Amino acid sequence: MMSISIKETDLKFNTNLSKRNITRKIVLHHADASNCDAATIHKWHIARGWAVIGYHFVVRKNGTIERGRPIDVIGAHCTGNNADSVGICFEGNFETEKMTDKQIKSGQELMSYLYKTYGLNKSYVKRHKDLMATSCPGKNFPFNEIIKGVTATVLSSTTNQSYTVKSGETLSKIGNSLNVKWEDIASLNGIKPPYTIKVGQELKIPNTAKKDIPPIALPTLKLGSYGIEVGKLQEDLNYLGFKGADGKKLTVDRDMGNNTVYALRSMQIKYNLVADSIYGQKSYEKMKSLLV
Repeated sequence: MMSISIKETDLKFNTNLSKRNITRKIVLHHADASNCDAATIHKWHIARGWAVIGYHFVVRKNGTIERGRPIDVIGAHCTGNNADSVGICFEGNFETEKMTDKQIKSGQELMSYLYKTYGLNKSYVKRHKDLMATSCPGKNFPFNEIIKGVTATVLSSTTNQSYTVKSGETLSKIGNSLNVKWEDIASLNGIKPPYTIKVGQELKIPNTAKKDIPPIALPTLKLGSYGIEVGKLQEDLNYLGFKGADGKKLTVDRDMGNNTVYALRSMQIKYNLVADSIYGQKSYEKMKSLLV
């Protein structure tokens, strides 16, 4: 799973929120306010009589992604569409404002994170106004740019590239991230022992960096596995109508128990896959094709 930096806000609420059993949409909003954070929106929504902020995430103008309500509960952001969606609010009023580059970048990163987490793609993303009679998220909202998500940067194999040193980085860290020997970076830039670099320093990167970027590994799920990937599998098996050994819909508890294994094996048998009760690449690809 790819990871992103999410600021935990620890918003307080005094009620149990209903769990979301399936995730089929991502809905994008603007705050309709130039300056606000998750805590501010939380106060606004409580004043309306809601239990907690309606959105799952708030993306600030400075690029910070803030946690709203828990990611696995039903939101309160788009009437009639809350039960199966994740709601994201972008700070600003994009009827009149233009989004900052930092905010766009963080929005793209959040999209990619959610795509990977829930097995979705950009066709599952909607603007608030696509689903309800509203102007939200505004005429200047860069929807098409944000839903692209992020793609890995492939460096040219014929010319040296440049890289700007960020806070906390060393030659070793930069080399590992770009799949190139740090000694080669030092040699190309004339950096001598003790190999000190500074924040903001422009480094030349050898042309061998990241010629081939491996795909993100798909987790293999089997009896005893636990986590958000298992929860997504349970949601999808329920959606496709596969039941547990007890003849009931699966409980989305993120625990790969006997009922989930039974439902998975039923899917494998129905579609002529190897019925090994293991959720790997072939099962993933088949279910993805069924869910489109």
